[in-house]
Amino acid sequence: MGIASWWGEDLLAGYDGRPAWIGHNTTVERGELRSRVAAAVNTFHRLGIRPGTSVALRGRTGYTFLETLLALWAAGAQVLILDGRAKRAEVRPTLRLCLPQFVVECGAPRRGEDEAALTVSARADGVPARTDHCLLQTSSGSTGRPKVIGRTVPGMLAQLERLRALPEVPQAGERVLILQSMTHSYGLFSGFLHTLRAGATAVVAPSSSPDGVLARAIDVRANVLMGVPVHFGLLSAVETPPDLPSLRNVFSSGESLSRATFDDFARVYRHRIGQIYGMTEIGAVLTDLRGAYGPPAVGLPTRGIDVRAENSELFIRMAQSPYVFHDRPDRYADGWFRTFDRCAIDPVSGVVNILGRTDSLASVGGLKVDLTEIERVLAAHADVSEVVVVQGEVIEAHVGGAPTLTARALVDWCRERLSDYKVPKRFHILPRLPRSVNGKLLRNRELLHEAYRSATTTTVRSG
Repeated sequence: MGIASWWGEDLLAGYDGRPAWIGHNTTVERGELRSRVAAAVNTFHRLGIRPGTSVALRGRTGYTFLETLLALWAAGAQVLILDGRAKRAEVRPTLRLCLPQFVVECGAPRRGEDEAALTVSARADGVPARTDHCLLQTSSGSTGRPKVIGRTVPGMLAQLERLRALPEVPQAGERVLILQSMTHSYGLFSGFLHTLRAGATAVVAPSSSPDGVLARAIDVRANVLMGVPVHFGLLSAVETPPDLPSLRNVFSSGESLSRATFDDFARVYRHRIGQIYGMTEIGAVLTDLRGAYGPPAVGLPTRGIDVRAENSELFIRMAQSPYVFHDRPDRYADGWFRTFDRCAIDPVSGVVNILGRTDSLASVGGLKVDLTEIERVLAAHADVSEVVVVQGEVIEAHVGGAPTLTARALVDWCRERLSDYKVPKRFHILPRLPRSVNGKLLRNRELLHEAYRSATTTTVRSG
Protein backbone atom coordinates (compact mmCIF):
# COMPACT_ATOMS: atom_id res chain seq x y z
CA MET A 1 0.00 0.00 0.00
CA GLY A 2 1.34 3.46 -0.89
CA ILE A 3 1.76 6.40 1.45
CA ALA A 4 -1.04 8.96 1.54
CA SER A 5 0.04 12.46 0.59
CA TRP A 6 2.08 14.09 3.34
CA TRP A 7 4.31 17.13 3.68
CA GLY A 8 7.61 15.25 3.25
CA GLU A 9 6.79 12.94 0.35
CA ASP A 10 9.27 14.88 -1.81
CA LEU A 11 12.03 13.53 0.44
CA LEU A 12 11.36 10.00 -0.79
CA ALA A 13 10.42 10.73 -4.40
CA GLY A 14 12.36 9.61 -7.46
CA TYR A 15 15.92 8.39 -7.96
CA ASP A 16 14.77 4.77 -8.08
CA GLY A 17 17.53 2.20 -8.08
CA ARG A 18 19.88 4.41 -6.08
CA PRO A 19 20.78 3.65 -2.48
CA ALA A 20 19.32 5.97 0.13
CA TRP A 21 21.35 4.45 2.97
CA ILE A 22 24.60 2.53 3.30
CA GLY A 23 25.07 1.35 6.86
CA HIS A 24 27.08 -1.19 8.79
CA ASN A 25 25.66 -4.23 7.01
CA THR A 26 22.63 -2.80 5.20
CA THR A 27 22.11 -0.97 1.94
CA VAL A 28 18.58 0.36 1.43
CA GLU A 29 17.51 1.44 -2.06
CA ARG A 30 15.12 4.37 -2.35
CA GLY A 31 12.19 2.32 -3.61
CA GLU A 32 12.68 -0.12 -0.74
CA LEU A 33 12.75 2.79 1.71
CA ARG A 34 9.42 4.06 0.38
CA SER A 35 7.90 0.59 0.75
CA ARG A 36 9.22 0.14 4.26
CA VAL A 37 7.99 3.56 5.36
CA ALA A 38 4.55 2.79 3.89
CA ALA A 39 4.40 -0.51 5.78
CA ALA A 40 5.39 1.21 9.01
CA VAL A 41 2.68 3.85 8.48
CA ASN A 42 0.05 1.12 8.21
CA THR A 43 1.36 -0.47 11.41
CA PHE A 44 1.24 2.85 13.26
CA HIS A 45 -2.31 3.50 12.03
CA ARG A 46 -3.40 0.14 13.41
CA LEU A 47 -1.89 1.09 16.76
CA GLY A 48 -3.83 4.35 16.83
CA ILE A 49 -1.10 6.73 15.66
CA ARG A 50 -2.80 9.07 13.20
CA PRO A 51 -2.81 12.76 12.23
CA GLY A 52 -2.65 14.88 15.37
CA THR A 53 -1.25 12.12 17.57
CA SER A 54 1.68 13.15 19.77
CA VAL A 55 4.58 10.68 19.84
CA ALA A 56 7.96 10.64 21.57
CA LEU A 57 10.61 8.83 19.51
CA ARG A 58 13.58 7.72 21.57
CA GLY A 59 16.69 6.08 20.22
CA ARG A 60 20.17 6.50 18.86
CA THR A 61 21.13 7.36 15.31
CA GLY A 62 20.60 4.39 13.05
CA TYR A 63 18.56 3.18 10.14
CA THR A 64 15.62 2.02 12.26
CA PHE A 65 15.40 5.38 14.02
CA LEU A 66 15.38 7.37 10.76
CA GLU A 67 12.92 5.08 8.97
CA THR A 68 10.62 5.29 11.99
CA LEU A 69 10.84 9.08 12.08
CA LEU A 70 9.82 9.31 8.42
CA ALA A 71 6.95 6.87 9.00
CA LEU A 72 5.63 8.78 12.02
CA TRP A 73 5.64 12.01 10.02
CA ALA A 74 3.95 10.27 7.10
CA ALA A 75 1.31 8.99 9.55
CA GLY A 76 0.60 12.61 10.52
CA ALA A 77 2.08 12.50 14.03
CA GLN A 78 3.79 15.26 15.94
CA VAL A 79 7.17 13.79 16.89
CA LEU A 80 9.23 14.64 19.96
CA ILE A 81 12.78 13.37 19.44
CA LEU A 82 14.57 12.07 22.53
CA ASP A 83 18.21 11.07 22.22
CA GLY A 84 18.67 7.45 23.21
CA ARG A 85 21.91 8.28 25.00
CA ALA A 86 20.06 10.39 27.57
CA LYS A 87 19.17 8.60 30.79
CA ARG A 88 15.51 8.02 31.61
CA ALA A 89 15.75 10.40 34.54
CA GLU A 90 16.94 13.09 32.12
CA VAL A 91 14.02 12.67 29.70
CA ARG A 92 11.32 12.30 32.35
CA PRO A 93 10.82 16.08 32.83
CA THR A 94 10.47 16.51 29.06
CA LEU A 95 7.83 13.78 28.91
CA ARG A 96 5.91 15.43 31.76
CA LEU A 97 6.00 18.74 29.90
CA CYS A 98 5.10 17.47 26.41
CA LEU A 99 2.69 14.67 27.41
CA PRO A 100 3.03 12.47 24.30
CA GLN A 101 0.32 9.86 23.76
CA PHE A 102 2.83 7.23 22.66
CA VAL A 103 6.50 6.50 23.22
CA VAL A 104 8.26 4.67 20.38
CA GLU A 105 11.65 3.30 21.40
CA CYS A 106 14.38 2.05 19.08
CA GLY A 107 16.62 -0.43 20.82
CA ALA A 108 20.36 -0.45 20.33
CA PRO A 109 21.38 -2.36 17.19
CA ARG A 110 23.68 -5.31 17.65
CA ARG A 111 27.31 -4.56 16.96
CA GLY A 112 27.90 -4.29 13.23
CA GLU A 113 24.19 -4.13 12.39
CA ASP A 114 21.85 -1.29 11.41
CA GLU A 115 18.38 -2.42 12.35
CA ALA A 116 17.04 -2.51 15.87
CA ALA A 117 13.95 -3.71 17.72
CA LEU A 118 11.08 -1.25 18.00
CA THR A 119 8.63 -0.98 20.90
CA VAL A 120 5.49 1.17 21.04
CA SER A 121 3.90 2.10 24.37
CA ALA A 122 0.76 4.14 25.01
CA ARG A 123 0.89 6.69 27.82
CA ALA A 124 -2.18 7.05 30.02
CA ASP A 125 -1.53 10.75 30.66
CA GLY A 126 -0.77 11.60 27.03
CA VAL A 127 -2.71 14.25 25.12
CA PRO A 128 -3.03 14.94 21.37
CA ALA A 129 -0.70 17.48 19.78
CA ARG A 130 -1.44 20.90 21.24
CA THR A 131 0.44 22.90 18.62
CA ASP A 132 0.90 22.77 14.84
CA HIS A 133 4.56 21.75 15.12
CA CYS A 134 5.45 18.48 13.39
CA LEU A 135 8.77 18.19 15.21
CA LEU A 136 9.73 18.89 18.81
CA GLN A 137 13.39 18.86 19.79
CA THR A 138 15.37 19.74 22.86
CA SER A 139 18.31 22.10 22.84
CA SER A 140 21.74 20.60 23.38
CA GLY A 141 22.01 21.46 27.05
CA SER A 142 25.70 22.44 26.64
CA THR A 143 25.18 25.71 28.53
CA GLY A 144 22.18 24.74 30.66
CA ARG A 145 19.17 22.46 30.88
CA PRO A 146 17.52 21.47 27.57
CA LYS A 147 14.42 23.35 26.44
CA VAL A 148 11.70 22.23 24.03
CA ILE A 149 11.86 23.73 20.54
CA GLY A 150 9.10 23.38 17.96
CA ARG A 151 9.54 23.18 14.19
CA THR A 152 6.64 23.70 11.80
CA VAL A 153 6.31 22.16 8.35
CA PRO A 154 6.85 25.52 6.56
CA GLY A 155 9.91 26.22 8.71
CA MET A 156 11.45 22.81 8.06
CA LEU A 157 10.83 22.98 4.32
CA ALA A 158 12.29 26.49 4.24
CA GLN A 159 15.42 25.18 5.97
CA LEU A 160 15.79 22.42 3.37
CA GLU A 161 15.29 24.96 0.57
CA ARG A 162 18.04 27.16 2.02
CA LEU A 163 20.36 24.18 1.97
CA ARG A 164 19.42 23.15 -1.57
CA ALA A 165 20.25 26.66 -2.82
CA LEU A 166 23.90 26.23 -1.79
CA PRO A 167 26.02 24.78 -4.64
CA GLU A 168 28.49 23.09 -2.30
CA VAL A 169 25.96 20.80 -0.56
CA PRO A 170 25.54 17.13 -1.55
CA GLN A 171 24.05 16.56 -4.99
CA ALA A 172 22.18 13.68 -6.62
CA GLY A 173 24.28 10.53 -6.86
CA GLU A 174 26.88 11.62 -4.32
CA ARG A 175 27.78 9.66 -1.21
CA VAL A 176 27.74 11.56 2.07
CA LEU A 177 29.63 10.12 5.04
CA ILE A 178 27.80 11.48 8.11
CA LEU A 179 29.76 11.21 11.35
CA GLN A 180 27.56 13.26 13.69
CA SER A 181 24.35 12.17 15.41
CA MET A 182 21.29 12.33 13.18
CA THR A 183 18.95 12.67 16.14
CA HIS A 184 19.89 16.36 16.39
CA SER A 185 19.39 19.32 14.08
CA TYR A 186 22.68 19.45 12.16
CA GLY A 187 22.87 15.73 11.45
CA LEU A 188 19.15 15.38 10.82
CA PHE A 189 18.59 18.33 8.47
CA SER A 190 21.96 19.20 6.87
CA GLY A 191 22.92 15.54 6.93
CA PHE A 192 20.15 12.99 6.46
CA LEU A 193 17.08 14.93 5.24
CA HIS A 194 18.94 17.07 2.71
CA THR A 195 20.89 14.06 1.47
CA LEU A 196 17.66 12.10 1.04
CA ARG A 197 15.88 14.94 -0.75
CA ALA A 198 18.83 15.60 -3.08
CA GLY A 199 18.96 11.99 -4.28
CA ALA A 200 22.32 11.40 -2.61
CA THR A 201 23.23 8.50 -0.32
CA ALA A 202 23.65 8.76 3.45
CA VAL A 203 26.58 6.65 4.66
CA VAL A 204 27.60 5.82 8.22
CA ALA A 205 30.94 4.43 9.35
CA PRO A 206 31.08 1.06 11.14
CA SER A 207 33.62 2.58 13.53
CA SER A 208 33.99 6.13 14.83
CA SER A 209 37.77 5.75 15.08
CA PRO A 210 39.80 7.81 12.58
CA ASP A 211 41.02 4.64 10.87
CA GLY A 212 37.45 3.33 10.62
CA VAL A 213 36.18 6.61 9.17
CA LEU A 214 38.96 6.80 6.60
CA ALA A 215 38.50 3.16 5.57
CA ARG A 216 34.80 3.80 5.06
CA ALA A 217 35.44 6.97 3.05
CA ILE A 218 37.74 5.04 0.72
CA ASP A 219 35.43 2.02 0.47
CA VAL A 220 32.32 3.98 -0.57
CA ARG A 221 34.24 6.70 -2.44
CA ALA A 222 32.69 9.39 -0.25
CA ASN A 223 32.15 12.75 -1.93
CA VAL A 224 31.19 14.72 1.19
CA LEU A 225 32.32 14.27 4.79
CA MET A 226 30.21 15.80 7.56
CA GLY A 227 31.13 15.91 11.24
CA VAL A 228 31.81 18.04 14.28
CA PRO A 229 35.16 19.61 15.25
CA VAL A 230 36.26 16.70 17.44
CA HIS A 231 36.04 14.37 14.43
CA PHE A 232 38.35 16.57 12.36
CA GLY A 233 40.78 17.00 15.23
CA LEU A 234 41.13 13.22 15.51
CA LEU A 235 41.41 12.75 11.74
CA SER A 236 44.14 15.41 11.58
CA ALA A 237 46.22 13.43 14.07
CA VAL A 238 46.44 10.33 11.84
CA GLU A 239 50.14 9.67 11.24
CA THR A 240 49.89 8.35 7.68
CA PRO A 241 46.63 9.61 6.18
CA PRO A 242 45.45 8.05 2.90
CA ASP A 243 44.49 9.95 -0.21
CA LEU A 244 40.76 10.61 -0.59
CA PRO A 245 40.45 11.25 -4.33
CA SER A 246 36.63 11.21 -4.40
CA LEU A 247 36.24 13.74 -1.60
CA ARG A 248 34.76 17.05 -2.77
CA ASN A 249 33.72 18.86 0.40
CA VAL A 250 34.10 18.64 4.17
CA PHE A 251 31.60 20.29 6.52
CA SER A 252 31.73 21.00 10.25
CA SER A 253 29.08 22.31 12.61
CA GLY A 254 27.73 21.72 16.11
CA GLU A 255 30.30 23.79 17.98
CA SER A 256 33.16 26.19 17.38
CA LEU A 257 35.88 24.99 15.01
CA SER A 258 39.33 26.07 16.15
CA ARG A 259 41.76 27.66 13.73
CA ALA A 260 44.33 25.02 14.69
CA THR A 261 42.03 22.15 13.67
CA PHE A 262 41.08 23.99 10.47
CA ASP A 263 44.75 24.51 9.53
CA ASP A 264 45.84 21.00 10.55
CA PHE A 265 43.13 19.32 8.48
CA ALA A 266 43.94 21.47 5.44
CA ARG A 267 47.61 20.58 5.76
CA VAL A 268 47.01 16.83 6.16
CA TYR A 269 44.17 16.27 3.67
CA ARG A 270 44.44 19.30 1.37
CA HIS A 271 40.80 20.19 2.05
CA ARG A 272 39.58 23.31 3.81
CA ILE A 273 36.78 22.53 6.26
CA GLY A 274 33.55 24.29 5.37
CA GLN A 275 31.40 25.53 8.22
CA ILE A 276 27.69 25.69 9.00
CA TYR A 277 26.63 27.94 11.86
CA GLY A 278 23.17 26.98 12.94
CA MET A 279 20.76 26.63 15.81
CA THR A 280 18.25 23.93 16.70
CA GLU A 281 15.70 26.77 16.77
CA ILE A 282 16.00 27.60 13.03
CA GLY A 283 18.62 25.40 11.37
CA ALA A 284 21.45 26.63 9.15
CA VAL A 285 21.96 30.38 9.52
CA LEU A 286 25.47 31.18 8.24
CA THR A 287 27.69 29.14 5.94
CA ASP A 288 31.23 29.11 4.61
CA LEU A 289 31.04 25.76 2.88
CA ARG A 290 34.25 26.16 0.89
CA GLY A 291 36.23 27.16 3.96
CA ALA A 292 37.13 30.37 2.16
CA TYR A 293 37.38 32.44 5.33
CA GLY A 294 38.20 29.98 8.09
CA PRO A 295 37.68 30.42 11.84
CA PRO A 296 36.65 32.60 13.55
CA ALA A 297 34.62 33.51 10.44
CA VAL A 298 31.59 31.29 9.82
CA GLY A 299 30.44 32.86 6.56
CA LEU A 300 27.42 34.64 5.15
CA PRO A 301 23.70 34.33 5.91
CA THR A 302 21.88 31.65 3.95
CA ARG A 303 19.09 32.70 1.61
CA GLY A 304 16.17 34.33 3.40
CA ILE A 305 18.01 34.76 6.71
CA ASP A 306 18.48 38.23 8.23
CA VAL A 307 20.99 38.82 11.00
CA ARG A 308 22.19 41.88 12.87
CA ALA A 309 24.73 42.72 15.54
CA GLU A 310 23.61 44.59 18.64
CA ASN A 311 26.26 45.42 21.20
CA SER A 312 28.49 42.93 19.36
CA GLU A 313 25.93 40.14 19.85
CA LEU A 314 24.33 38.18 17.00
CA PHE A 315 20.56 38.35 16.52
CA ILE A 316 18.53 36.39 13.93
CA ARG A 317 15.18 37.51 12.54
CA MET A 318 12.43 34.93 13.21
CA ALA A 319 8.70 35.18 12.54
CA GLN A 320 7.75 33.60 15.87
CA SER A 321 9.26 32.22 19.03
CA PRO A 322 10.62 28.69 18.51
CA TYR A 323 9.92 27.67 22.10
CA VAL A 324 7.01 25.44 23.03
CA PHE A 325 5.11 25.31 26.33
CA HIS A 326 7.07 28.20 27.87
CA ASP A 327 8.06 31.78 27.04
CA ARG A 328 11.67 32.85 26.66
CA PRO A 329 11.64 36.66 26.58
CA ASP A 330 15.39 36.56 27.19
CA ARG A 331 15.83 34.73 23.86
CA TYR A 332 13.04 36.02 21.61
CA ALA A 333 11.44 39.47 21.44
CA ASP A 334 10.01 41.72 18.72
CA GLY A 335 10.76 39.28 15.91
CA TRP A 336 14.43 38.75 16.79
CA PHE A 337 16.11 35.69 18.28
CA ARG A 338 19.02 36.34 20.61
CA THR A 339 21.88 33.87 20.16
CA PHE A 340 24.11 34.95 23.07
CA ASP A 341 27.04 34.63 20.64
CA ARG A 342 29.41 37.56 20.33
CA CYS A 343 30.13 38.52 16.74
CA ALA A 344 31.72 40.98 14.36
CA ILE A 345 30.11 41.54 10.95
CA ASP A 346 32.35 42.84 8.18
CA PRO A 347 30.66 46.03 6.90
CA VAL A 348 31.76 45.39 3.31
CA SER A 349 31.53 41.62 2.76
CA GLY A 350 28.88 40.83 5.38
CA VAL A 351 30.97 37.89 6.62
CA VAL A 352 30.20 37.07 10.25
CA ASN A 353 32.91 36.22 12.75
CA ILE A 354 31.86 34.40 15.92
CA LEU A 355 33.97 35.58 18.85
CA GLY A 356 32.60 33.48 21.68
CA ARG A 357 29.65 33.54 24.03
CA THR A 358 28.44 36.70 25.74
CA ASP A 359 28.87 34.82 29.00
CA SER A 360 32.53 34.25 28.10
CA LEU A 361 33.32 37.79 29.28
CA ALA A 362 34.38 37.67 32.92
CA SER A 363 35.48 40.31 35.40
CA VAL A 364 38.60 39.81 37.52
CA GLY A 365 39.31 42.58 39.99
CA GLY A 366 37.41 45.00 37.78
CA LEU A 367 39.36 43.96 34.67
CA LYS A 368 37.53 42.38 31.73
CA VAL A 369 38.73 38.94 30.67
CA ASP A 370 37.68 37.16 27.47
CA LEU A 371 37.53 33.49 28.41
CA THR A 372 37.74 32.46 24.75
CA GLU A 373 41.17 34.12 24.57
CA ILE A 374 42.32 31.83 27.38
CA GLU A 375 40.80 28.85 25.57
CA ARG A 376 42.72 29.70 22.40
CA VAL A 377 46.00 29.95 24.31
CA LEU A 378 45.48 26.62 26.06
CA ALA A 379 44.30 24.92 22.85
CA ALA A 380 47.62 25.82 21.23
CA HIS A 381 49.50 23.58 23.71
CA ALA A 382 50.65 20.41 21.96
CA ASP A 383 49.25 18.10 24.65
CA VAL A 384 45.80 19.74 24.83
CA SER A 385 43.02 18.23 22.72
CA GLU A 386 40.04 20.22 24.04
CA VAL A 387 39.41 22.99 26.52
CA VAL A 388 36.59 24.91 28.18
CA VAL A 389 37.21 27.93 30.41
CA VAL A 390 34.49 29.11 32.80
CA GLN A 391 34.25 31.45 35.75
CA GLY A 392 33.09 30.46 39.20
CA GLU A 393 34.68 31.99 42.27
CA VAL A 394 37.81 32.06 40.11
CA ILE A 395 38.62 31.34 36.47
CA GLU A 396 38.65 27.58 35.86
CA ALA A 397 40.22 25.76 32.92
CA HIS A 398 38.74 22.36 32.06
CA VAL A 399 41.23 20.56 29.85
CA GLY A 400 41.23 17.29 27.94
CA GLY A 401 44.65 16.07 26.95
CA ALA A 402 47.53 13.63 27.08
CA PRO A 403 48.14 11.54 30.24
CA THR A 404 51.44 13.37 30.78
CA LEU A 405 49.76 16.77 30.89
CA THR A 406 50.16 18.60 34.21
CA ALA A 407 48.58 21.70 35.66
CA ARG A 408 52.03 23.15 36.35
CA ALA A 409 52.92 22.88 32.67
CA LEU A 410 49.69 24.65 31.74
CA VAL A 411 50.26 27.39 34.30
CA ASP A 412 53.73 28.03 32.89
CA TRP A 413 52.34 27.98 29.35
CA CYS A 414 49.68 30.55 30.20
CA ARG A 415 52.03 32.83 32.13
CA GLU A 416 54.27 33.09 29.09
CA ARG A 417 51.34 34.19 26.91
CA LEU A 418 48.76 35.89 29.14
CA SER A 419 48.66 38.65 31.71
CA ASP A 420 48.84 37.25 35.22
CA TYR A 421 45.22 38.11 36.03
CA LYS A 422 44.05 36.03 33.04
CA VAL A 423 45.84 32.84 34.10
CA PRO A 424 43.28 30.29 35.40
CA LYS A 425 43.40 29.70 39.13
CA ARG A 426 42.01 26.19 38.92
CA PHE A 427 42.60 23.38 36.42
CA HIS A 428 40.58 20.21 35.85
CA ILE A 429 42.48 17.76 33.64
CA LEU A 430 40.92 14.64 32.11
CA PRO A 431 41.63 12.45 29.09
CA ARG A 432 38.41 13.84 27.54
CA LEU A 433 35.97 16.49 28.69
CA PRO A 434 32.29 15.81 29.40
CA ARG A 435 29.90 16.37 26.52
CA SER A 436 26.16 16.66 26.10
CA VAL A 437 24.23 13.75 24.60
CA ASN A 438 24.71 15.16 21.09
CA GLY A 439 28.46 15.50 21.48
CA LYS A 440 28.89 19.16 22.37
CA LEU A 441 31.35 20.19 25.04
CA LEU A 442 29.56 21.16 28.24
CA ARG A 443 30.07 24.86 28.94
CA ASN A 444 27.99 25.28 32.05
CA ARG A 445 30.10 25.16 35.21
CA GLU A 446 27.45 23.37 37.26
CA LEU A 447 26.92 20.71 34.59
CA LEU A 448 30.67 20.17 34.29
CA HIS A 449 31.07 19.59 38.00
CA GLU A 450 28.00 17.36 38.04
CA ALA A 451 29.65 15.21 35.37
CA TYR A 452 32.87 15.04 37.38
CA ARG A 453 31.18 13.38 40.33
CA SER A 454 31.38 10.09 38.45
CA ALA A 455 34.77 10.66 36.80
CA THR A 456 38.40 10.82 37.85
CA THR A 457 39.85 14.30 37.53
CA THR A 458 42.98 16.14 38.53
CA THR A 459 42.22 19.47 40.21
CA VAL A 460 45.02 21.91 40.94
CA ARG A 461 44.91 25.51 42.13
CA SER A 462 47.47 27.93 40.75
CA GLY A 463 48.45 31.49 41.58
